[in-house]
Amino acid sequence: MGATDSTDLAQRVEILLPRVANLFHVEPRTIKLSIEPDWRWQASTRQAWPPEIPLLRLSAQSDDDVIAHEIAHCLVPSYWLLAAEGLAVWAGVTIGASTKHILFEGRTVDEVVLRHQTILPDLSMLAQERVGAGENLSPAIFPELKGRIAHATAGSFLGFISSHFPDVPRLISRRETREVDLPTLLFKTTGCDFLKLVDEWKTSIKIQSGSRGVSRVLGQ
Repeated sequence: MGATDSTDLAQRVEILLPRVANLFHVEPRTIKLSIEPDWRWQASTRQAWPPEIPLLRLSAQSDDDVIAHEIAHCLVPSYWLLAAEGLAVWAGVTIGASTKHILFEGRTVDEVVLRHQTILPDLSMLAQERVGAGENLSPAIFPELKGRIAHATAGSFLGFISSHFPDVPRLISRRETREVDLPTLLFKTTGCDFLKLVDEWKTSIKIQSGSRGVSRVLGQ
């Protein structure tokens, strides 16, 4: 990897940082960037709460959607995988105008969710997965179809919530939210019951009421 590649990546991170911050209605923050020499390296982030500085690890070949995804982890750290991966997927797809970074064809996560609506994961279960101890949203499961569908579902759901409640990314990423479960946290920040949010999300993207995955989420 040459100096030009490293400089180009650093510049793209610098350009995308305020764009992702604007999407989340938060302030940009200092990020430590580590550029991996192996082009096969995908990406990872060591999230951190202020005053600690998050570490962003990328290869010079990282596309903008991947960079935006990882920047999201830096800007809005979370203890909950549904929030962390949902916001990151939403940012990556929004910036990249494509779902390719979660290994699907399409321009939006809503398209992916609708194509797989009969096998969607249970959002109530996803909401219980913690960073570092997840199942469907864990990095190890991501290569499998169920892992990628879980990421798309999380991105669609958190994108819907954040679009209607712009303060959600900032409020749910506070350090002191560690001991608050995600449904309660979302209720405190939106005033809406978790299943009500799921129901409104489902209606907004026109998921059929009889879809197996959504029926499980709604307890029908």
